[in-house]
Amino acid sequence: DSSAVTHRNVSLSGLAIPVPAASPGGPTTQGQRVILIGCVKGKLPRFAPAQDLYTSALFRKRRTYAETQPCQWFVLSALHGLVPPTQVLEPYDLALKEQTSRYRRAWGDQVVAQLEQELGGLSCQIFEVHAGAPYVDALRAPLSRRGAVLSTPLSGLRQGEQLAWYLRQPPPTSASGTSGAVASALSVLGSAAH
Repeated sequence: DSSAVTHRNVSLSGLAIPVPAASPGGPTTQGQRVILIGCVKGKLPRFAPAQDLYTSALFRKRRTYAETQPCQWFVLSALHGLVPPTQVLEPYDLALKEQTSRYRRAWGDQVVAQLEQELGGLSCQIFEVHAGAPYVDALRAPLSRRGAVLSTPLSGLRQGEQLAWYLRQPPPTSASGTSGAVASALSVLGSAAH
């Protein structure tokens, strides 16, 4: 099955964390933005793609935001590290904030290693993280060591404030720079003129 995800276990500071094989999408170009969204406690009771496994309103808003942006995005799993949205996962119960500082440091190093495997060099890449402080804190040093930029637009916001932030985001734009609603209205007007 060519869609199956293969893993190899990487031991970092004595912790074995599965690493997914590189995606066929290939490396990004330097300076490109990548969105990383944190997992949440609420999950489906069955295997599902990562993008569908997590069920909270906050995760759904994060996902919708990521899907409307013109860049790659991944899920940050406290158990699996970096996860492509379509990778099928089994439900699990592990919160990064409840893990030891050693685990969190190893997790951050492993996620950055996974990012390098997926994207190539990380220098000048912009990683926009939509996750709680334990995720951001674990990624800060290893990304910095590789010359990457860490962006945290929701830093310091409570959950309700984060949900409101996502609701205020403008709709995606087409390649011509007009929003979908404006492009649709222009199309209707153009049709009526002919």
